[in-house]
Amino acid sequence: MKIDRRKKDKNDSTCNICLDEIKLSKDHVPPKGVTGGADVVYSNWLGQKLLANQNPRLQQSQSGFYFQTICSSCNSRMNRGDSFLKELSKSIIKIIESPLIIEYPLTVKTRPNAVIRAILGHLLASKRQVDSMVFDDLVRPCLQDYSLPIPKDIHLYCWIHPFQKTFIIRDLCMQISKEAGFDIDNISHFHFLKFYPLGFAITATPEFEGIKNLDNFHDYPLEAEGEFKLNLAPINSENWPHDAEYRDFLAFGKTGADGLTAKNK
Repeated sequence: MKIDRRKKDKNDSTCNICLDEIKLSKDHVPPKGVTGGADVVYSNWLGQKLLANQNPRLQQSQSGFYFQTICSSCNSRMNRGDSFLKELSKSIIKIIESPLIIEYPLTVKTRPNAVIRAILGHLLASKRQVDSMVFDDLVRPCLQDYSLPIPKDIHLYCWIHPFQKTFIIRDLCMQISKEAGFDIDNISHFHFLKFYPLGFAITATPEFEGIKNLDNFHDYPLEAEGEFKLNLAPINSENWPHDAEYRDFLAFGKTGADGLTAKNK
């Protein structure tokens, strides 16, 4: 049976953010304003990469990729951050596509707190079921009430992702650093949202691969201006850091196995 990984089971109408039983709307991940809303083809990340399926079953999604998992009220609330995420993405594309020599890190002005909330909201929307994961429970309050700070136990990392393929991966356990081995303190829970031109990782660990976290913006006013300082990833690969090539340990449940990759048709 063909599974539509964009939607919940037909008997489930629970909003992933507010948890109300309500009619669900479409949340485009990433937002259409960032990608341009082109038609995409998508496939299951697990089957394509970890199981070495060189001919994955492709499905199509018109006008961008979406999840029908949150209510219209929660969706509309995220639009505030999406507009700043769109501006941030366009600024970075303008820089990296210019013929000039680029010096890293890039310093780009944006509305950091609003952008972070948008990324958290889209990751919460990108699940086909509601479950009691620590990340989900931590971020729901600050996505419903923007006067609340972003939880200090959530650490978000951002880098330049100069690849056309989008990755949406939730609830993946992996090593923080491959070199540190299998020590329990070197294992953490990760979520990834990567699209041209940005990559985001959310985890509980305050240090990750030498990338500066965005913790200093957790208490920022929602629409206050700040600066992101962004580098390329330590390894220049579209599959970094969640591929078996870069980690000796990867573990996931149903939501991790539902991870997706997408590209323009």
